[in-house]
Amino acid sequence: MGNIHKMAQSNNDKLAQSVGKKLRQIRENHSLTRSELAERSKVIETDIAEFEEGKKRPNADQIIHLSQALNVTPSIFFIE
Repeated sequence: MGNIHKMAQSNNDKLAQSVGKKLRQIRENHSLTRSELAERSKVIETDIAEFEEGKKRPNADQIIHLSQALNVTPSIFFIE
């Protein structure tokens, strides 16, 4: 059972890193700071930093708020 948990954790880490990388890329393409994105999206700036660093995954509501603030579809965060 421990190996399955480790594999799931590893996949979650990879997803968090992938989403975070995409978020940073889109934010920078829009020439926004984390602070500006936080203000536009109503997502806390420290959360945005943790998302971009792959330390934390945004929940569904945060994905929607971020995508609206960046004028992109939510699915863009999951496309490599």
